[in-house]
Amino acid sequence: MTFSGWIRTEGVSDGFAGLWWRVDGPDRKSLAFDNMQDRPVTGDTEWTQYTITLPVAPEAVNINFGCILPGKGTAWFDDLTMELDGVPYAQEKTALFAANDEQVAWLAANAHPFATDDPAHDNTDLAFLGDIVGSAHLVSLGESTHGTAEFFRLKHRLVRCLAEEHGFTLFAIEASMPEAERLNRYVLTGEGDPAALVAGMYFWTWRTEEVLAMVRWMRQHNEQGGHIEFHGFDMQSPGLAMRTVQDLAQAHAPDLVADVAANYAELRGLARAAAAGGSGYAQLPERLRTDINALRPRLEEHRAALAAAVGDSTAAWALHCARLVEQYVEMCGGDGSTRDRCMAENVDWLLDRAGPDARMALWAHNGHISRVGYGMGSAMGTHLSRRHGADVVSCGLLFGAGTYTAWKSKGDVGAFGTSPAAPGSVEWAFGRTGQPRLAVDLRRAERGSPASGWVWEPADMRSIGAMAMDDAFSSGVPGEHYDVLFYVQDSTPSVLLDVEAPSSWAMWD
Repeated sequence: MTFSGWIRTEGVSDGFAGLWWRVDGPDRKSLAFDNMQDRPVTGDTEWTQYTITLPVAPEAVNINFGCILPGKGTAWFDDLTMELDGVPYAQEKTALFAANDEQVAWLAANAHPFATDDPAHDNTDLAFLGDIVGSAHLVSLGESTHGTAEFFRLKHRLVRCLAEEHGFTLFAIEASMPEAERLNRYVLTGEGDPAALVAGMYFWTWRTEEVLAMVRWMRQHNEQGGHIEFHGFDMQSPGLAMRTVQDLAQAHAPDLVADVAANYAELRGLARAAAAGGSGYAQLPERLRTDINALRPRLEEHRAALAAAVGDSTAAWALHCARLVEQYVEMCGGDGSTRDRCMAENVDWLLDRAGPDARMALWAHNGHISRVGYGMGSAMGTHLSRRHGADVVSCGLLFGAGTYTAWKSKGDVGAFGTSPAAPGSVEWAFGRTGQPRLAVDLRRAERGSPASGWVWEPADMRSIGAMAMDDAFSSGVPGEHYDVLFYVQDSTPSVLLDVEAPSSWAMWD
């Protein structure tokens, strides 16, 4: 297959512009890959055509392609085409879903309107949440952008209701696991500055007034006799995890100190270089992968002595930190689904530590909580659904129109608009109900029904991550992705905190 397109650039530095193309095999391992990193487009260039040609093996199961700009500056892409064995590929146009009056009437009849996304509001208008959640131990709360204030406030509201009315004692967010544990100490004991601790989770997406307000409520809830914990389940930034392992080895496993220090130092160096160069995850030599993966089994041999010295909980945490480093290494050599698999593993680790009666609310992007996955393969929600079945309730969050906070280029985070919901989108159908805020349990939809069967057929839904996007809709089957959809008509940007974490908390130190 050949993928070609025209590229023009202006001021591209600290990275490059290019086309990218990847062919995946049955185990989601890359069979062929090219992102033009060896022939980057940089600086100021006029329109030029570029081409990538890759073989597609018989065992291939997935092809991903796109246009990339990991760096500063501006790039334009145009006239993108594909050929199969020299023959142009013409994509078939699919019919758009456009909700008719009967379908909108079903939505309105099955909707649970709620008064506000204000977390300070009482729980009376969320009485329906008990029926939606039932006896489930995991409730996943998604978001179609990482920067919508209404989503953040609504999730704060839902977490508060789950804790106060339904016995949920665990909360976990799509953030680095060790850094979230540092914030959990504040939630449980009041130790530390909550704003600095929120900033200490690194990513600007969570460094917001809305997340800080939820953290402060959690502390207040615990002070007033309740119990809720704050955790993370991501592994993209294993600096603190490495430091935790090194500190424990230094104190209680001296035979590991030299190997831990040498291997982790090499990993830090490669990760820093990759981040500085804008190339994403580090490219690791196989020798380093092997050496790092050998450390945790060696640390496990000291488990009894470690537990005797520091307690079973601290020893288990250090061993899991070693696992987080392994997960980062796996992610550097895997595809996009590796991270989701590891996040699901970390959620299960938290649940196992908490016991069989624990109930947990998860906060992540809609793509990660999806039951069927997204473009890069199986999502975190796919793995959790396989393991827990109906004990997981997956709740996607959508909005009709407005603005959101996002990252446009390096260091440029601000408010951006997006294309309005149009016929063919679930958001457009929800908007026709006339309700500014509502929830719908998609599990009530009947396949083949003229009124509700559309829930089990392809429709467009908005999906924006941390990067700003102009055209942000992609097709999926709503009822396969989510159990429940929450909808708010208007989106406004999340409010970024003007605070930085202490310099000693640098991501890779």
